[in-house]
Amino acid sequence: MSRVENRISCLMRTRITIPAGVKFYISLERGLDRAGPYNTFFKSDVDFCKVISSYRNNLFKRWTHSLEKHGHMPTHCPWPVDEYYLGDWQLTKDLVPPFMVAGIYRSKVITYLGTFGSDSYEKLIECVVISQYA
Repeated sequence: MSRVENRISCLMRTRITIPAGVKFYISLERGLDRAGPYNTFFKSDVDFCKVISSYRNNLFKRWTHSLEKHGHMPTHCPWPVDEYYLGDWQLTKDLVPPFMVAGIYRSKVITYLGTFGSDSYEKLIECVVISQYA
């Protein structure tokens, strides 16, 4: 993963088929400066397969559409073995929750299978981004 001038690029290669039921744990935290400490103000578990198959236009659906436009990302479940990438993606105003105010943020996204915090939990990817929102 790389970030250049507020644009994110990343590459993910899957070695196995990722089954239906893949989930994303998303948390947003706000801090006084980049070093922290941070306070969590939003967190959610999102079933990726349900989001991409849904016709509902919510924030998660807008994020997946935006990611699809800027790379080769999974568009159905299960995810076949492949190389997925995102190139020069930028978080635009329409993708920012309306409750966000100016400040320093830490965003965490963990992609996983199973139930978060249980024996069936299997972490696939973890990504942490610290950014400033103006």
